[in-house]
Amino acid sequence: MAPARPAPHLRAEKEVAEMAQGKIGIYLNPKRLKAFRASTVHAAPDSPDWVFISDDSMIGMVTIRQIAAERRLVDDPQKIEWIGRTDEPAES
Repeated sequence: MAPARPAPHLRAEKEVAEMAQGKIGIYLNPKRLKAFRASTVHAAPDSPDWVFISDDSMIGMVTIRQIAAERRLVDDPQKIEWIGRTDEPAES
């Protein structure tokens, strides 16, 4: 006998929760020229302003800038800097 599958509404809630947790890796905010390293799924940014650029959370800034240039995410990749938290206020 096959195992019972969860009801469709329960399955959908689980899938939504998994999507909301994001992925481990490197994210870039092209508008703010900031890169963020998410070392856990819970640290991954949930704002659409952040673009997931690599699942390798150990890449450095040189590689991040290369990826940003290749994907044409920013005009000047050399201006990209690290940010410690994705909820830091933008500089005025």
